[in-house]
Amino acid sequence: MAEVRRFEKPALSLPAQLELLKKRGLGIEDDKKALHYLQHVGYFRISGYLHHFQNADSSFPAGVTFSTVFDHYKFDRELRLLVLDAIERIEVAAKSAVFNSMATLEGPHWFMKPDLFSIKLNHAAFIEGIREEVVPAEDKKGHHLFLDSYFQNYDEPNLPPSWMVAEVLTFGSVSHIYNNLKVNHRKRISGPLQIHFETFGSWLHACSHLRNVCAHHLRIWNRKFVIRPGEYDTAAAHRHVFSNNNSFYAYAVLIRILLSIIADGSQWHVRLSALMVKYPFVDKARLGFPKTWRQEEFWGFKLA
Repeated sequence: MAEVRRFEKPALSLPAQLELLKKRGLGIEDDKKALHYLQHVGYFRISGYLHHFQNADSSFPAGVTFSTVFDHYKFDRELRLLVLDAIERIEVAAKSAVFNSMATLEGPHWFMKPDLFSIKLNHAAFIEGIREEVVPAEDKKGHHLFLDSYFQNYDEPNLPPSWMVAEVLTFGSVSHIYNNLKVNHRKRISGPLQIHFETFGSWLHACSHLRNVCAHHLRIWNRKFVIRPGEYDTAAAHRHVFSNNNSFYAYAVLIRILLSIIADGSQWHVRLSALMVKYPFVDKARLGFPKTWRQEEFWGFKLA
């Protein structure tokens, strides 16, 4: 029988956490401020940024300070907020593209028709999942007044029309629905966007994943993403070459493309550039950004 490995590390008090950082060589400019952040942000969350600066023995090179590390945390927080602003627009537009197209062609309750979906989808389980989202429990009535109104006024169909359903579904559910529709429907939805239907499906999945990363306050900087967007050269109207698609840069590219389609005059890329300038010491290569990214025609910056 294998030996049981038991976790036995003790929880450290805030002063003990601070002393541990000092012992490892991290410069602490202001003990009071450092303790404040350890209390209200947390050692473990900050440690995601600490690791990048540590040597193999967990010590810190000379010159690395608490402020150095925490400024990377602040940059990442602002980047997450910027990303969430973009993802909100993309999510709303995706719901509109999928649900408007399908309702117009197949009727208000199209999602209840199994023959519109791939055979790999368990349609009964899919509908049950929607039912759990939209049928108000006794303790949740009034949460969505438009759903309450439907069930008070109609008995059949026993679920609301798709435009009501869309309002309460998560981005992940919308991605799942699109990617399980039959090919002809996916082509009709993605066609006006001039994006290959399979590429668009992978982008929805990627955006949903990125949204969850940001919403749960997880680190973007220095992250290798497990959900990789589809290759951009399949989007004929929006070609862009990049070195890898598991970095944030790949996500930034697809955000730039989608916002250029759905949000005319979007300045998201300008705000992204301004954030990079605000934190010049943050290693942008850890986000996958090429040094000359602003010079690329794709980004549309007017450089002197």
